[in-house]
Amino acid sequence: MTTIRIGETEHTVDLNLVPYLASWHRFELVASKSEPLRHEIISELEDFGTTYDGITKGIRNFFRLLRCDIDKYTQLFDKLDFLGVEILDGWPLERIVTEIKSGKSGGWCDRFDVPPSRKNARNCAFRLIYLMHTATFEDPLMDSNAIFNTVLYVVSHAGVFLGIDRFVVKSIYLQRFDPSPKQLTAGTFFFSDDYYDSHSSLDLSYNFRVSGILWSASVCLMQGLWRPWAK
Repeated sequence: MTTIRIGETEHTVDLNLVPYLASWHRFELVASKSEPLRHEIISELEDFGTTYDGITKGIRNFFRLLRCDIDKYTQLFDKLDFLGVEILDGWPLERIVTEIKSGKSGGWCDRFDVPPSRKNARNCAFRLIYLMHTATFEDPLMDSNAIFNTVLYVVSHAGVFLGIDRFVVKSIYLQRFDPSPKQLTAGTFFFSDDYYDSHSSLDLSYNFRVSGILWSASVCLMQGLWRPWAK
């Protein structure tokens, strides 16, 4: 881990995760021939803390950090490209689709202890929006029918993907693609504004999920306290 000052803030960074900073670090070591690097670096790395949190804690967390502001996702994709962070990591679309469909829905307990399959599915939902935004239409990965079917799967599985996830996936898809009349008919309900009441309601859906976690924790705690007396 290396401490680097960006603007007014010092960050402890795993340089293996951020190729641009790794190259910058090596260059500074050669140039200065001294150890700790605490220099200010370029302004393109403003709000680096948010970006690094998403990189280290799981890319699904970008949905929580950026919420429903689509413009911020566009800025984030450019920043990830600049930093050399590999989001797709060579994954073909087929693998992204498989991981998205591997997520299992569940009840209250799953909201407190999220199963790995759901985490993987949400990570791949972010890979999907990154792919849709960054790949060119000549790219073999841009199979429009497969991408449409995957987007439709995400937006229709509220038990696996949060409201914010589904809204962002739908919005970026419609921003990059022009679905056919047949596709629009298939996805009429899930692509309509009635399905996504408002940005504020999507924010509330996250708050409800947090409330569910707290409720589940309190129930588990009460059960733990009650069991010794129930014997």
